[in-house]
Amino acid sequence: MTSAPCVGAVLVVDDEEDTRELFRDLLEAHGYQVATAEDGVQALAMVSATPKICLVILDLLMPNMDGFEVLDRLAADPRGSRLVVWVSTSAPDRVPQGIRCLPKPVDIGRLLALVDEHCVNDAVCEPRP
Repeated sequence: MTSAPCVGAVLVVDDEEDTRELFRDLLEAHGYQVATAEDGVQALAMVSATPKICLVILDLLMPNMDGFEVLDRLAADPRGSRLVVWVSTSAPDRVPQGIRCLPKPVDIGRLLALVDEHCVNDAVCEPRP
């Protein structure tokens, strides 16, 4: 990991509170800004309200609006279609073609490497506190 995480946020979308808290606590401990949403409705609101998102980690199976609909709506939105989205799911066989998957249970090392890959960019980063 570099010493300068991105100033953009990682958006974690999952209906399981424990998963959201684990991801948030882990990523914040590594210097990242994290926004969370418990369903697709909140996720789309966060996309609209958050100025810079470097990565979306999206659960597929959620109440109110599932990850499949979130993917469809993001693809139809000019800003949303530019976002990097990884699906985190215990059903990797259901991930739509062309979408990258972080299978559950999540390997913490892989999660951190994924966030490093998409959220570290020296041109838009500031030093860790």
